[in-house]
Amino acid sequence: MEVHNLMEDEVVRLINRICDEEEQELALGYCTSPECRMDAVCYVLNRTRPRYVSSARGMSHLVFEHDRDTQAHVDLVALAHEALRRISSFRREYYDAETPEESRGFSSGPPMPIITGRLLSCTTFEPVNDVVVELRYGGKPATMVDRRWGNPYEITDNAAGQYSFWPIAPSGCDSSTEMEYSLVVSDDRFEPFRHYFPVMPLGFSGQEREHVIRHHEHQLPDLYLVPVGPDENDERD
Repeated sequence: MEVHNLMEDEVVRLINRICDEEEQELALGYCTSPECRMDAVCYVLNRTRPRYVSSARGMSHLVFEHDRDTQAHVDLVALAHEALRRISSFRREYYDAETPEESRGFSSGPPMPIITGRLLSCTTFEPVNDVVVELRYGGKPATMVDRRWGNPYEITDNAAGQYSFWPIAPSGCDSSTEMEYSLVVSDDRFEPFRHYFPVMPLGFSGQEREHVIRHHEHQLPDLYLVPVGPDENDERD
């Protein structure tokens, strides 16, 4: 059984409709890129009561109720415009960056899971911070599904050592291909670190796959960095 928040579909449709109209009329000055749209969707969903369903019958019932609630729809439209105004006034650097051709949306290959894990210090067992980790395939940085998934990724103070990557399948791979990725950390405070691991694509396809993939992760075990001793730091200096 799969539980689904009905509001996700409603908010995505609403944001896309407003942005599509804005691209035609250019009346409100909204950013309408895929990244802006997705950030607006997140803004609205974080401020909206979820409506969960676990069956087609439950979905039909909630859709009927929602369509009859005029005030709720008006409030949702107002919140969508608020989201787009805020996001358009605070432009993140990836909004205007060039997107590689192969990572616009999803590649034609099989969908990949989101790769997640934590980096810890082997001496204190505490999460490491201010460390840059890179996901590689074939010795090169792996291409992400879009610009919001940075690679390399910087683990900040509030991330508790956690990292996440969402790669697209390398060219020529199919759903039966096991791919070897590596995580690489190069930081003067730690010994050089490289961890290899295999990943299998997911067996989903079609329009449903983005929603499904977001609920599937390839969780790596906790990985440990070895701090460089004082003498070694002196030699490097």
